[in-house]
Amino acid sequence: MRGSILSIFQNLMVKYTKGKGSSIKEDTAFHILNSIYYAVNAYVENQESSSRFSLTYERDVLEIYDEGIEILKKTVCECEKLYEKIKENRLHVPIQMYNDTIDTALPDFFSNYDIIFGAQDTCSSMDYPLVFDDMNIAGIFYIKQYLEKLKLETEFCNFFPQSSLLKILRDYGEKYKINISKSPINVFQVLADQCVFLALGQGYEKDLTMSQVQFKIVNKNLSGKSEHEILSLLDTAFEKIIDDLHIKELGLMYYVNRYKDSFKFRLLASYNSGNLSNMVVLEKKKNKKDKVVFKEGTTLSNYDFSVIVEEISKCQDIENKIDIIKQNIHSTEDYMDLLDSECLFGDEYKQIFKCLDDITLALFGTAVFYDELECGSFKLTSEQLMNCRGNMERQWQNYYVDFLLGQEEKRIKDIEKMITYISCR
Repeated sequence: MRGSILSIFQNLMVKYTKGKGSSIKEDTAFHILNSIYYAVNAYVENQESSSRFSLTYERDVLEIYDEGIEILKKTVCECEKLYEKIKENRLHVPIQMYNDTIDTALPDFFSNYDIIFGAQDTCSSMDYPLVFDDMNIAGIFYIKQYLEKLKLETEFCNFFPQSSLLKILRDYGEKYKINISKSPINVFQVLADQCVFLALGQGYEKDLTMSQVQFKIVNKNLSGKSEHEILSLLDTAFEKIIDDLHIKELGLMYYVNRYKDSFKFRLLASYNSGNLSNMVVLEKKKNKKDKVVFKEGTTLSNYDFSVIVEEISKCQDIENKIDIIKQNIHSTEDYMDLLDSECLFGDEYKQIFKCLDDITLALFGTAVFYDELECGSFKLTSEQLMNCRGNMERQWQNYYVDFLLGQEEKRIKDIEKMITYISCR
């Protein structure tokens, strides 16, 4: 076999150097040899286990290698089709690692993968973490298992409305004090954990919201139970998830049940240590007195901004809209663009302004009264506001003027001073 492999290697070396030489670097030679063995193994692993051992003795290794290369080519085509399906049904979430994997890493792999000289290479970094990822596999077979699992996780996540998915991710980030856009979050795990707790609480909602009352029910249902009884309740909970979501595909059913095996250890550990609440995102207690204090921060990418706008547009509750803005909008530019994006309607603008502090309102005022500030005629008097009312260029600016007209004179004067100060900096 070694002689046959050497013959294949010598032929590849000529191709690699394009016939211009017969010597290459040692690490390059080792790399090409590994590529040859990867292709041979691709064919061997594709045969019945009982006949694998005798293959290299009964068949010409060159034939095995050539058929292995064909298997690799076929696998690449399968992976490209699988990738297109995932791309078509992708999650619209503001998680950079997820989006970079789909938009950059996977296309880079298909562009750079070299079946002949580097079949064993992954040649790209899939940073988005899967629940089950086999790092012991290399090359196209690693990509295949990655795509197959990503497809299953995506199918599970797509059972839930976009607004519910974005809300739970936002609340998850707030609970654990992390920036979900930059963090290695697995969306499947976040949703699956939430579903399990809802099922344990004898309820299930596709909006994934779990109230404090529901969580108390879970605690009560688990209280005093033995480990065997808890695991039995867990089995029932996972069955309920599969039934409620109408999961019919065997592959996804297997994946969800496989997740149960890893979930149960975390559940038991958290329950025994009294930290069960760390595993689930609970509905926040609303405090209507809270003010949105705006601090200049990083501007969102175009994609992340569009996801936030879509979430706000689909949201029916103004308090939830305010919460989304508070958690995600951290720059003046994004705030202005948001107000222009038609995701707020009618008096919702006033409700937004009502929740803002005076400094933030003054920041907006510098844009609303830009012309007056430039020509030195700015005065925030009732007369000027009445003249501006209904005559502003943008819809939100008219609502801003209406909002100021409803404020006490002292507050208007305070905002005027801040606008003047900001514009002179």
